[in-house]
Amino acid sequence: MVNLQDVEDESFISDVFLNIHKILNSEAASVNAAGGEVQLVEQDNGNQWIGAYPENYIEEGGEFPLGIISTPNSSDVRRGFRFTEEFYTFQIHVFARRAEHPALFISKAWNALKQFEDELAEVGLYNLGHEQTNNDMTMRGEMKVHSMSMPITVRKTRGGCDR
Repeated sequence: MVNLQDVEDESFISDVFLNIHKILNSEAASVNAAGGEVQLVEQDNGNQWIGAYPENYIEEGGEFPLGIISTPNSSDVRRGFRFTEEFYTFQIHVFARRAEHPALFISKAWNALKQFEDELAEVGLYNLGHEQTNNDMTMRGEMKVHSMSMPITVRKTRGGCDR
């Protein structure tokens, strides 16, 4: 059971992040791949999905796969005299040594968020959607690191109606 919290005006960015973080850590921390179950690397704080690329990975390298949720960006769109829609956009990123792992984790994360659409609506977040995914491969010394990211948008409506 994932307990989500209401998205409050005074803490909306951290509330959106916290809710997404709870869902992904609970529902999308492992996938079934060709070689069996694969888990995201658990960090020191016990989370698999984290809010930033770990600094020690930049200097020392680290274990993979790694799941990252970016801090949400917020934007308002006025839709009339007393009606404003507020949008939150964040990205989920997965970095892995095996090429198929990022797509599996991104797919599972998206499906987990879709499964929680009703619960997200109860705390004030509606119309979950995503844009085109991005794939990449980089070399870290002799090691290939494959990555995929997916921009996700969710809406909070203020004013004339709540959906």
